[in-house]
Amino acid sequence: MVLKEKSYSKQKLKNKILQAGYDGSTIQESGQSSNTLLTGALNFTKLQNGVSLHFANTYESSETVSSCEIADLISFNILFAGRLSFAINEQRYQFDATTSEKIFINIINGKQTFSRFLSLNNNLKKIKFMCQ
Repeated sequence: MVLKEKSYSKQKLKNKILQAGYDGSTIQESGQSSNTLLTGALNFTKLQNGVSLHFANTYESSETVSSCEIADLISFNILFAGRLSFAINEQRYQFDATTSEKIFINIINGKQTFSRFLSLNNNLKKIKFMCQ
């Protein structure tokens, strides 16, 4: 699979998240002047039997929070580079792969609010395998 590099404005990022099947998504920027929130390769792919893949090789150029509802899933995550910050409901998690890769698993039971925090000048490379 070839991932194309693109620039993502608030609306383009929201559309990408909605196309991936995450309804009710919101994006909150923190007053930057640029229209671009992130650039790079970003892809969500649904496979058979409830398995999904999410790839990112991006440069984050804003302080932004995107949120959506998720339910009943397990995700296996590999962070190759950069910093990843997210919250599930009110519990915040941070992983840093600036010196070495990180692997982590999320298990979600029931409906939860997922928030992803973009960070200014963050080069992120990750892959996520999800089963629902």
